[in-house]
Amino acid sequence: TLGYDGVDVDWEHPESKADTTRLSLFVAELRRVLPRPRLLSMAVPATDWNARHYDAPAFLPHLDWVAVMAYDLYGVWS
Repeated sequence: TLGYDGVDVDWEHPESKADTTRLSLFVAELRRVLPRPRLLSMAVPATDWNARHYDAPAFLPHLDWVAVMAYDLYGVWS
């Protein structure tokens, strides 16, 4: 009705195994209620530390697009 083509998820950041499960279930439920061709995308961290509670195999099949949060990258320039 309003012209939206989908949803982008930005959950920064799951902090426990329970959050991991909640995020995966949330993404799966969004896909169920927003079938394709509606888009479902998600911002994900660029570092292992911030991504430690993400279960990529559980949510990737439900997504159309993934954006890496490059601002999470640190180096000698930080």
